Amino acid sequence: MSAPLSTDDPLLFTVRDAARKLGLGKTKTYELINSGRLRSVRIDGCHRVTFAALMAFVSELEK
Repeated sequence: MSAPLSTDDPLLFTVRDAARKLGLGKTKTYELINSGRLRSVRIDGCHRVTFAALMAFVSELEK
């Protein structure tokens, strides 16, 4: 995973960007979102993933 957020980083990631951060494909990332394993928010029907949600997902994997 990349370094912590800087002021230049977005607060919300697209599914494609979240997938890249996780090293996964877009389809697998949507599967994780739809199953509830990866939290996301919806803005006008589009999923967005927060940095905190990415970190929480990875933290759960390590348990």
